[in-house]
Amino acid sequence: MASHPSAAPPTYEEVVNSGAYYNTATSNLQNEELPPPYVYDNFVSDNNLPSVDTPYVSQGSSTGGAGARIFVVPPPSAPTDPIPPKPSTPATSPTPRPAANRTPDNNSTPVPNSRPQPNTQRARRLSFSDKSVLREFFKQMYLILAIQMGSGLALGAGIYSSEHIRNHIAEDSTYFNVAIGILFAAIFFTWTMTDIRKKNKIAAFIFLIIFTLILSYGIMTVACTSRSTIVLVWAGITCAHSIIIQIFILQQKIAFTLINGMISTFVTVVGLTGITCSFLDPTECALGGVIALVFNWWVIIFIWCMVDDRKKYNHKPTEAPALQPFLFGGILWFPLILLGILFCKFEWSKYK
Repeated sequence: MASHPSAAPPTYEEVVNSGAYYNTATSNLQNEELPPPYVYDNFVSDNNLPSVDTPYVSQGSSTGGAGARIFVVPPPSAPTDPIPPKPSTPATSPTPRPAANRTPDNNSTPVPNSRPQPNTQRARRLSFSDKSVLREFFKQMYLILAIQMGSGLALGAGIYSSEHIRNHIAEDSTYFNVAIGILFAAIFFTWTMTDIRKKNKIAAFIFLIIFTLILSYGIMTVACTSRSTIVLVWAGITCAHSIIIQIFILQQKIAFTLINGMISTFVTVVGLTGITCSFLDPTECALGGVIALVFNWWVIIFIWCMVDDRKKYNHKPTEAPALQPFLFGGILWFPLILLGILFCKFEWSKYK
């Protein structure tokens, strides 16, 4: 192991001008040019020698001191094969990026996390343009009317049959005044609570129950106060007609139109009036039959008017329980419709 030199290492010029460099280092060079000043003077232990492949200057005397090893790093030679230039690529249009969300037309692969489309047809929406839906709407309207008239007939006939109760109600005008007041209140709430009944079916059925009780009380009070069966005949004929006309609504041979419905109503009411006359006073039965005929004509006309104005008032076929009280509450329109019929302003052609 070489010892550290006691003197300073030689300089670059000393190494170049020394004979040892030319005897050993120059023999390994390909030209006579002098090397660059990359000289490493090793004055430390052999373990610290750099691992480079450089010309080695053997140990010899130097001006700076004996026992020094000198390593000269030659300059890097120029590359024989120059680096080829980067080939130039022709200018091309950038490749279009695929669409983020492909449609089924240009991509047969389903998009991940997409909801599969059902193969079944969408449910058919109910519309008055469908004859079966229209017939069902009329059927529900007349069925509710039959229940109302049947309840009024049962309560009115039951109270009227008791002479004592009938005379008591007839002598006390409070019953009649209360009946008039609650009937007007029922008509008022029929118009003001329309939206609530349309949105909530439970509210519509509760209102129908209350309206039926009020109507039954009114029929009973009028019958007892007038001491006549005219109003009872009207309720009975209307109830029976509401049941019979459903047969005409469901049949398919005769078209169900306004004119055909009015003709069917006339035939049914006249027949029922004749049957009633065989049991009760003919005069009262005749008056009750006339009232029943006018009222049932009014009912079928008003229902057809509601169907015709469905877009204006946003009526739907499933809203029969909510719209049925208008058969009585809509009596406010009766003078206008009657005047239109009398002066030939009513558009019958729309209901053919």
